[in-house]
Amino acid sequence: MSLRTVNRTLTLLSRLIDPKKSTTPMVLTVPQKPPCHRLSVAQPFLRVTPESQGISSDTVAEFLRELAADRSLNMHSVLLLRGGKVLAQAVFGAQDPQLWKMTFSACKSIVSLAIGLLVDEGKLSTDTRVVELFPDKTTPVSRLKYKELTVRHLLTMTSGATFNEAAAMTETDWLSAFFVNAPSTKPGREFRYNSLNTYLLSAIVCRVSGESLCEFLKPRLFAPLGITDYFWETCPDGIEKGGWGLYIGSEDLAKIGQLVLNGGVWNGKQLISRAWLEAATTRAVATSESLGDFDYGYQIWCGREKNRFLFNGMLGQNVLAFPESGILLVTNAGNDELFQQSRYFALAEQYFGGEFADVLPENELAVQNLAETIRAISGQKTVPPLPWWKRWLAPKKGTLPELCYRLNGVSLTTDAAEAASTGLLPLVLQLVQNNYTTGLQGVSFSVEKDTFWVTYTENEDIHRFPVGFGTAADGEVYFRGEPYRIRTTGRVAKNEDDADVLMLNIAFVETPCTRHVRVYFEEDGVRLWQTERPGQPLMALFRSELRHKLEEQPVVGSAMEKLDDDYITYRINRLFVPELPLNKA
Repeated sequence: MSLRTVNRTLTLLSRLIDPKKSTTPMVLTVPQKPPCHRLSVAQPFLRVTPESQGISSDTVAEFLRELAADRSLNMHSVLLLRGGKVLAQAVFGAQDPQLWKMTFSACKSIVSLAIGLLVDEGKLSTDTRVVELFPDKTTPVSRLKYKELTVRHLLTMTSGATFNEAAAMTETDWLSAFFVNAPSTKPGREFRYNSLNTYLLSAIVCRVSGESLCEFLKPRLFAPLGITDYFWETCPDGIEKGGWGLYIGSEDLAKIGQLVLNGGVWNGKQLISRAWLEAATTRAVATSESLGDFDYGYQIWCGREKNRFLFNGMLGQNVLAFPESGILLVTNAGNDELFQQSRYFALAEQYFGGEFADVLPENELAVQNLAETIRAISGQKTVPPLPWWKRWLAPKKGTLPELCYRLNGVSLTTDAAEAASTGLLPLVLQLVQNNYTTGLQGVSFSVEKDTFWVTYTENEDIHRFPVGFGTAADGEVYFRGEPYRIRTTGRVAKNEDDADVLMLNIAFVETPCTRHVRVYFEEDGVRLWQTERPGQPLMALFRSELRHKLEEQPVVGSAMEKLDDDYITYRINRLFVPELPLNKA
């Protein structure tokens, strides 16, 4: 990295780990993401029984139960296909399958397809030298440093580039910053995962085609597949981020995976060449075994020992394909993994990595068992609802926990030092979106028409949302103008001192993140406790990776060695798990 980039990155890091101050971003951003609405899926996949495609419904049900039982996976949704037909779709807990999801790095594979389309059209080659495409963003020095960098090096994460995701939060001109920061190794020498490689590919699509990435893909990929609801965040210069920032529905993402499985054919039309897809899903570079059981092709992971390909996004966003059997698994989750280290991949291999018949006899009992399993893991009631006249006659008062009525009209404030960095938006999302809380002022409660409402008041935002007891309640909150759909479930319990505890789980259902809130009403006062999932383990990985990257820089390496890991961990813990006293207003 350049000295400027290192200094700005360290400045941002120091702001982030101070729990007594609100984080001031290095680069101010404006809201981009539109409000999420119910998805309309054009060209939906045909729904069939697993048996019709040679897989037992009992096998699918057992797979789903194992996923649900493993709390470390924190699964959100599963879509299972074979032969281009949906065998099962399941959501876990408060999730909503009709909303789009953040894909994180899984969208890198879509950028690979965009590059492939340019190659198919004869407008680009994998041997094209990157600096030749950006004469206005390079200097004589940077052109010399990157003279050997080709499109293929970007595709295979072997560019040696040092301008990374953390540094991007400190700069407005990502293209210039990419080239100003000298490479750490000669291009092609070493696999180093860096999302700014994919950003450069996105910028190349824009530069060569004269269109934005989404404009380029719409007539060539999205429209033919019937993909109409999606959103891709852009950098400060308006170029799609490429390596992250795509919101898309699970079924639409499955269409793209299925297109690759089909060799580029959709409804009888060749959308992208088979030759490109074979190259993209074939190992181009070996990766560390610590990342999982996959090597790397062209922005697509490929099985190290078995014929598999994978679109992979951190925290559990995956499109996993078994080409030999035609099985495709699309999953969303909220776990702490950055690559493919979770047990999910072993379970997927265990249940779907073998051979299957073309068809099995239909088994109505097994199909019913699968449907019951899907209902159970979603938290749906399996008993039929009361008839309308019983619901109308049922007493309305008292349907909420008694504590909710006692809290009606209660406002609580805080002046704790850690309130400055405490907010409703999960910290992981604050970091990814470069959108930080301005600090918590207080929390208040109300009951309206037998619905319990919570209001989080921050210095620049007020978040008011309903809470469901037994069933999640839908809400929408805005953070500095950025909208998020949430689903909130509440529970009232007693702690070991017999004090009331209000427990809230707030799922940010477009994302992998859930905010967990506990309000303790004890004899000596009220206190607020917060955490989130994914959380601390993920941040520990981020901290370790950032430290590693900075230690590589000769200017700051010796200074980083003097930093106290225990102290940094302590500061991070206070950020992720704040505990604040609350006072009655």
